Amino acid sequence: VYGAWVDDSGGSTTSAPVTLNVNAPPTIALTAPVDGAMIHGVTDVTLTAASADADGSIAKVEFFVDGNKVGEATAAPYTFTVPNLAPGAYALTAVATDDRGAMSTSTAIGLIINGLPVAAITAPEADTLYTAPAGILIEATAIDPEGAITLVEFFAGDTKIGEATTAPYTFTWADVPAGDYSLAVRATDTFGAVATSAAVPVVVNAPPTITLAAPADGAVFHGVSDITITADASDANGSVAQVEFFVDDGTQQTVVGVDTEAPFEFTWTGAAPGEYGLIARATDDRGAVTESAPVAVIVNALAEVGITSPTEETELEAGAEVVVVVTATDADGTITSVVLTADGGSGLVVVGTVTTAPFTFAWTPETPGTYTRRRRS
Repeated sequence: VYGAWVDDSGGSTTSAPVTLNVNAPPTIALTAPVDGAMIHGVTDVTLTAASADADGSIAKVEFFVDGNKVGEATAAPYTFTVPNLAPGAYALTAVATDDRGAMSTSTAIGLIINGLPVAAITAPEADTLYTAPAGILIEATAIDPEGAITLVEFFAGDTKIGEATTAPYTFTWADVPAGDYSLAVRATDTFGAVATSAAVPVVVNAPPTITLAAPADGAVFHGVSDITITADASDANGSVAQVEFFVDDGTQQTVVGVDTEAPFEFTWTGAAPGEYGLIARATDDRGAVTESAPVAVIVNALAEVGITSPTEETELEAGAEVVVVVTATDADGTITSVVLTADGGSGLVVVGTVTTAPFTFAWTPETPGTYTRRRRS
């Protein structure tokens, strides 16, 4: 720059030159995130700026969130990560300063941090035990701080088993086979944010199996009896803790014995005459119970029989006919036959058989001796 002066006489003088520099301001623009971006959940947000200076260099780029400086960068690439930015709407700007102190501010961009929904399983409780095939009612809660819940999905492990779009958020998982499962729910809000609940483990237990191996269905025992009851019991996903043995007399079911180790059996002693149902009940190591099909048995009362004539120590003549009279009754049935025998010391002799009352026999003892009267009914 030169200065010149002209006086009133037309003379002029020129000053010494003075140099001036006109500095071009830097350019600055935020390139990330994009204007109007939405990010889900409390998160770290990386701000990126593009800045240049036509007649010098960039000394620094400062980053601002809602007018508050959060960081700066002094060398390209110009980035800064804002940690743990909470849900909300924000205005982001960057300010560039060149090597001569000129400053430029970027156009503000908008950013939305959307809070994640919160989801939890309220039922069943962790480690709940079910018996297969199980029906499991799953109940969940889901809320969203900024919007609304649009979908709640139910999972067993990585497999989706159901969904609900409105509260209350419930789903019944039907016919679940035996196994160990991890249940969880996943909630989605109106902005597309997704959150998954903590997992809840449950167990579906296979019940034991049991059958009565002995006695056979319809078995008949005679007189007051000792009856050995045997059961076959097993458990597919554990062990059999005990087998209980029951007798059902038609009016009540009574436990008569317990066995905790295979082979599972029990001897029911002194079983009185009657008709019974025998049942075995197996309990596994997780408490599941299975009852066998009943087996019917009959304890048959023995017939009562006696000789009323002749009396004890009666004197008989060899070769003379004597009439033997027998009484026979049966408490729980009928007499089908009475067989009379005599033992004179030289062997048992069948006197005769009668199938209908009155039970009488005409007998002629041929050989002298003492006879023991025998009768069989």
